[in-house]
Amino acid sequence: MTPNNNLTPLPWYTDISQQNARKSYAYGDVYPLFALAGTLPPFQLRRATRSNTIRSVYLRKQDGTLFADITNPIQDTGLHIKRFQSSGYDLLIYPALLPMGLQVPEGIYYAEMYDGVQRWYSDNFTVVNDVSGYLKIVWYDEENLYYEGGHIDYGDLYRNFVYLCSQLGKPEYTFDEEGENRDGFFFPEKQLSAKTFRFVFLASEFMCDALRLVRLSDHVIITSMGNEYNCDTFLITPKWQTQGNLASVEAEFTTDTVVKKIGRLLEPLTGDFNNDFNDDYRN
Repeated sequence: MTPNNNLTPLPWYTDISQQNARKSYAYGDVYPLFALAGTLPPFQLRRATRSNTIRSVYLRKQDGTLFADITNPIQDTGLHIKRFQSSGYDLLIYPALLPMGLQVPEGIYYAEMYDGVQRWYSDNFTVVNDVSGYLKIVWYDEENLYYEGGHIDYGDLYRNFVYLCSQLGKPEYTFDEEGENRDGFFFPEKQLSAKTFRFVFLASEFMCDALRLVRLSDHVIITSMGNEYNCDTFLITPKWQTQGNLASVEAEFTTDTVVKKIGRLLEPLTGDFNNDFNDDYRN
């Protein structure tokens, strides 16, 4: 088995047999990685450094039938190569910012790419004409994200994003207090109240791989039902289902809903300390 550690939304393989739906426990079940018609999901693919350009990019239907040669359209709309010769690798980067101008019917497709030396196959993705009903997650860093043997390049306005078949559920409210107990009474020194948003979705292994980097990112933006949330924290908890190729993922995030209070006003005991029957005891 060839290990795969996918770090951007659309994974690529050197052999088509490595596609998620072709795993023995998936039984041909295709995970719906959504893409707006005329685009592919964004990706970065690492290869050994060499001078070769991209010779061909084909868009194929799920059964392998050639749908279109998209070599020129995909390069005209952003597919490019960044070479890091001193590090020994290149990055093939597709930001998915512009549509290719193709009329692509809704359905399941995959891409095949060739640079004259090596051939790659993407995982299946599902083309849809409208993404307004999906929950969208965008994540990126201010600087490049380095890992062992490579990095994710965030230059040229590259952003990772995915569309999920989910919407925000009921939030949870948390409270945190710091203080001390004196003579049987609690005196709060600092109080925090936060609102935590939650949603649930199904995810394949490659989607869990990609989304684990959301928590590490400088910027995380979630859009749901037309509302945009700039996240302060983000956490996913995958729970693998019985069949094993999909996980039910519980996601939660916080945004700018934290309310903080320092101390609390305590009224002194009532009474008149000098018997002049006014409220000078308050002063």
